[in-house]
Amino acid sequence: MIDFRGYGKSTGKPTHASVAADGEFVFSYLVNRPDVKGTKLLLFGTSLGTQIAAHLARTHSTQVKGLVLEGGMSSLTDIALAYAPAEHHAMIRQIPMPYAAKEDVTFLTTVPVLVVHSHEDKEVPFAQGEVLYNNAAGRKDLLVYTGGHLEGMKANAQEYLTHIDALLK
Repeated sequence: MIDFRGYGKSTGKPTHASVAADGEFVFSYLVNRPDVKGTKLLLFGTSLGTQIAAHLARTHSTQVKGLVLEGGMSSLTDIALAYAPAEHHAMIRQIPMPYAAKEDVTFLTTVPVLVVHSHEDKEVPFAQGEVLYNNAAGRKDLLVYTGGHLEGMKANAQEYLTHIDALLK
């Protein structure tokens, strides 16, 4: 588990470029460790981290065994539009975004995807998780749970683990 620059206990200032660079750095570090080298990884992104996890899965698909996206926004643009006043929508749509999970998952024909989301999520609308699920190009699964943002494991750990196990088979 990592905290991107400026999040959690990490220092620094988060930018689109720095968050992507942090993800690339950690991915590269892991796949080059002697005890991991040659092993495909399960990528797990939550909330904002779903953007980077999906992007890494797309750019390194031959090294990824599966992708789990919990409480994920379909894109940074979409989450901004969900919260911004209508008069700001035109401006938001013009801001370039270097990555968007809803686009990255369309390329994942060989990487299975598990989308985990709750109708009760008050941080990221459930509809954005549905977009991720619907856009996923390859084998995919949707786990809908009852609970708040990122409470899927807390809501039903056994069911969650069963879905991850199925994803990896």
